[in-house]
Order: sequence, then C-alpha cells, then structure tokens
Amino acid sequence: MFEAYWGIFRKCHISDGFSQKDFEEALQYMETRIVHYPKHTVIVPEGSPARECGLVLEGFARLATVRKNGQRLLVEFIPEGRMFGDMLVLSSRPPVWPVAVEAKTDCTVLLIPSDFITGKKRAPQIDYTQLLHNLVQPICNRGQQTLSTLRCLQAKSVREKVIIYLLEQVYQQKSTKITLACNREELADLMVVSRPSLCRELSKMREEKLIDYYKYTFEILDLEALRKMI
Repeated sequence: MFEAYWGIFRKCHISDGFSQKDFEEALQYMETRIVHYPKHTVIVPEGSPARECGLVLEGFARLATVRKNGQRLLVEFIPEGRMFGDMLVLSSRPPVWPVAVEAKTDCTVLLIPSDFITGKKRAPQIDYTQLLHNLVQPICNRGQQTLSTLRCLQAKSVREKVIIYLLEQVYQQKSTKITLACNREELADLMVVSRPSLCRELSKMREEKLIDYYKYTFEILDLEALRKMI
C-alpha cells in the first residue's frame, strides 16, 4: 500500500534517515490511513478537533474558511507532497482546525494520528528524533511562506500582490518556469482582488515582457526586474 508513494515520501523528506522498509513499517505502527477524496469534498471540517495531520499523495487540496458575512475565503493551496496540520498538532494550544481542508481535485491523502507525532503514543520501532526533525524542517519553510502570504495581502497594488506571489512560487519550485495550483478566479480570491483586475495586470506584465503564461503555467522572463519592483 505504502510502496507506491515512496517517491512522494522522499520528495517531501518525511522519510529522511529511514530505509523504505523501516519507514513503511513505521507508518503501519503509527496506524496511518490512506484515504481517497473526490473533487470538492471536505477532508477536514472547519472547527473540528485536530486528531490527525495529513500528507497529500495525489492531487491538490486547499484551505478555506467562511467569514461571518458568509463570504468564502481561500487561504492556501496544498500540492502533492505537501503536509497539512503538522503545525497545528505540534502547537501548545488546543488543536482545533481554524479552516477547512478540501479536495480541490480528486485527492489521495495519508492521515497520521497526532498522538504519534506529539509522542503521547510511541512505537518502539520508530526513531522519533529523526521523525520530528523531518517534520520541523518543512514547518520552518512554511513559516517563510506564511510571511510571504501576509506581504501579498498587505500589498497596496495588484501588481505588488502578483509579484510577491510569483516570486514565492519561483522559490518553492526552484525554477522560473512555474505551474500554479489555481485558476485565475482562485488566484484573485487568494489575493483578495477582483478577477478582472488580476487579468488586466497579468496582461500588462506580459506586454512589458516581465512574464509569459498559458493557463496554469507561468514563465518569469525578467526575474531581477520583478525583484526590484517590491
């Protein structure tokens, strides 16, 4: 069951320091589950106790919440190979989901019980020091991403928002040719701008030969120019 996803475990470094056999045995001892979610279904409801964290094995998930006025707000997209909920279960606060986790596409997720992450339950076969090290490093990286998200939301112009978002994707994907997990409407929701305003700005940036794009794929043509604009 787990061997089919060994490449994903290696990609996200959660299995670093473990052989494939030892890591798969550790997942069994930790009572993990692999669950398939159809597109647009809820993986974790908002406000529910955080009893598990997850790793997206296939597809895309997203974090979303509903404001008091009924407006739905997209918070983040979670691509294949990214964990979610690990920061929450390791928090000293009572672990309750502040947002919902949804399947943006058909999604396959590895769910890990939080008690094994926090050490409340232990399996003698697992090197917890190594496992926690593997979890903490991505958390630190996502802290930087959170700061970038806040900068994007605080930016005054649509162009600033676009540049901050694209530069963060360049950093994450380690390439100036990037693939976004969201369409234009979803991207506008993330930036809290209107879709027409976003599309106009993207068109201007393409005319200025700063970027090029087709559907979900973007290419940064002048990286240094973008960096100087923010």
